[in-house]
Amino acid sequence: MKQSMRGNVLAVVVGCLVMLPSLAAADNLSRFGFSGNAAISGYNNEHLTGVTPLQCADACLGRTWCKSFDYYRNDAACDLSDRSAEDVGGLKTDYAGNPFDHYSVLPSGFSRTPNAAIYGYNNEHLTGVTPSQCASACLGRTWCKSFDYYKYERQCDLSDKSAADVGGLKTDYAGHPYDHHARAPAGPQTLFALKNVGRNEYFNINDEGSYWPADFRLQSAKDESWTVGDTSFGPNVKTFTTSITPGYCSNGSPSNGCPDQYRLCAYSSSGFRARVSLSDGYVGTPSNWNGPECAWIVEDLGNGRFKMRNQWLQTTYGAYIGYLRCSYYYDCTFDYGSGSDTTAHWQLE
Repeated sequence: MKQSMRGNVLAVVVGCLVMLPSLAAADNLSRFGFSGNAAISGYNNEHLTGVTPLQCADACLGRTWCKSFDYYRNDAACDLSDRSAEDVGGLKTDYAGNPFDHYSVLPSGFSRTPNAAIYGYNNEHLTGVTPSQCASACLGRTWCKSFDYYKYERQCDLSDKSAADVGGLKTDYAGHPYDHHARAPAGPQTLFALKNVGRNEYFNINDEGSYWPADFRLQSAKDESWTVGDTSFGPNVKTFTTSITPGYCSNGSPSNGCPDQYRLCAYSSSGFRARVSLSDGYVGTPSNWNGPECAWIVEDLGNGRFKMRNQWLQTTYGAYIGYLRCSYYYDCTFDYGSGSDTTAHWQLE
């Protein structure tokens, strides 16, 4: 059931839209993913000396701008950074003598257990990834409860099991190559209608193929219920996703048990536009599902309204590309200014 939250919806959007319960973490270091023998090259905002990794984690979480830190194993020092590995194109792994370890803030709802893994029960294997990318991939799969990260190989295994499901974690792997990351059980998700204020219309999925672009339309009816999710790009960077049943299962048959999921994204077609990406059992999950193309920087306008910029476009083009606006019921583009036009203003109902 959609809930009307006009007055306090932005507190939900900017705060914790997925509404995951708090983690009873042993310490703040469990809130960071670990990549051994790696670091971000440059982008050092603050240097700390005479510190442990835990003290660096505490310091990073105490700074709103901090996304990661590189720890000097031999010097008890660290560099705090406002960048993640994803922001800078990856980690540098060929430093002479491998003096660094990289720690990245995990998306909300994950905690790390070092030197441990679930034995077996690997549903999906990812390569060339950071812990944050694995966490985002897990968040994008309704079945995913945890992942084990190969901390020296940039790989992970996503699992539909938790440690409790399988009787605990295995902690005696030779060389301790894995860290286990548990996803907190999700509480009930709040569902919203996504309204464009200027047009006084709601963002709905168009699966009839009668409009262009053929994947959405704005109309007076509240057809779709949307959830707002966290990302690895920052606390105010969100995803907007809706599910429609029946969807298609892996064998191509329609079923209410295999919902089609649609996520609001940006793409390039005679300029930059909004579209929705489809993820279901038959077509799989698109490569941009957890990427910056489908992540939105939310800015509070007050009175339950907000405007949003796209993470991919901001990273690539900066302030040159502005806010998502919908001048027509079938076409949403981006302005080149401040988002003052009400067709760039949004509301969740």
